[in-house]
Amino acid sequence: MAVTLLLQQLTIPPGQRLLINNLKWAEFESVLEELGEHRSSRIAYDRGTLEIRMPTPKHEVDKELLGDVVKILLDELEIDCECFGSTTFKGESMESGIEPDQCFYIQNHAQMRGKRRVDLNVDRKFGSQASPFKGIKKEYSVFQASGFPAECCANRQRY
Repeated sequence: MAVTLLLQQLTIPPGQRLLINNLKWAEFESVLEELGEHRSSRIAYDRGTLEIRMPTPKHEVDKELLGDVVKILLDELEIDCECFGSTTFKGESMESGIEPDQCFYIQNHAQMRGKRRVDLNVDRKFGSQASPFKGIKKEYSVFQASGFPAECCANRQRY
């Protein structure tokens, strides 16, 4: 007998994760819609496996500090960038999606200016120039599938 749970019935404590296997792309899209955009959890989806991770308060403080350092450095060096924060990068054709904590488009900032959504099926050529910070467990395989070089991940520590 199959059991159906609503996401609102699940609690993920800070520093923990939930793995959901055998999830179709349409179901992944439904999960993203149900979770909404204003949340503290982070997701990674890779060929049918979804990971939902709840960062710790320490992780959030470190993320903000690192993001501020990057912004100050870019400002001092007079380098333009487009900050996307915790954006969901996803591409159905690649069967992958990921949410970095911070993302800065530097080389291709002009092409990304004004965009409110990033679709890797369309924006993939610009994605290779983004700099996501602190991915989650599947970061390497998901970033690789999404067209991001592995060196984009500035901090590979667990939450």
